Amino acid sequence: MEGKVTARDDHDKRSTLFSKALSVIGKMTEERLLKEEMSRKEKTEWTREEDEKLLHLAKLMPTQWRTIAPIPARPDPVDMDEDEKEMLSEARARLANTKGKKAKRKAREKQLEEARRLASLQKRRELKAAGINTRHRKRKRRGIDYNLEIPFEKRPPPGFFDVSGEERPVEQPKFPTTIEELEGKRRIDVEAQLRKQDIARNKIQQRLDAPAAILHTNKLNDPEAVRKRSKLMLPALKFQIRSWRR
Repeated sequence: MEGKVTARDDHDKRSTLFSKALSVIGKMTEERLLKEEMSRKEKTEWTREEDEKLLHLAKLMPTQWRTIAPIPARPDPVDMDEDEKEMLSEARARLANTKGKKAKRKAREKQLEEARRLASLQKRRELKAAGINTRHRKRKRRGIDYNLEIPFEKRPPPGFFDVSGEERPVEQPKFPTTIEELEGKRRIDVEAQLRKQDIARNKIQQRLDAPAAILHTNKLNDPEAVRKRSKLMLPALKFQIRSWRR
């Protein structure tokens, strides 16, 4: 049929145009066009061998990925090696483990470290408030120690005038700074201190005069000496018996 252009003629024309533009052989462009058309029509999935070749090339040339193909999505577990699958499963288990022995130990260690740091900070503050300046040991650490130095401090250059008189002395705080000062001494601590004083006095008395000390302790421990019975004191009668009989 004259005047009718078939798909084959159109394909030949396109291949010749591409070959002239790219300065390659017509057969090469024809094969490439046929492959593209077939892939568009069939839309078949890649085989396992093709996937393995592609991933192997991606491992060999990671920076030249554009020469291989456009960037694909994350590969499926089917296309991964056994060692990659095992590594991913271990990582998932490690991230999900928040209730095991190791995770609990790590959390406990972190909590103890934080409590130790706060206790040392409170101790240093109390000593500083009492007027005792302790030397803080400098650790060899990278970065800035925010407890000791001002981060990114820029000291002004010395000028022409003396400004030493403008520096104010550090005043000690007049308000209570410690917990004991705020709440007062506890009863348990006071009793323990008195008990220690009694023990020390008894030791001194036993060293000087042992028999008198023993008699004194016996008197203190005697239940009759602790509670002396007093005489029965009754109130006087307000009315007489005769008047009551009447």
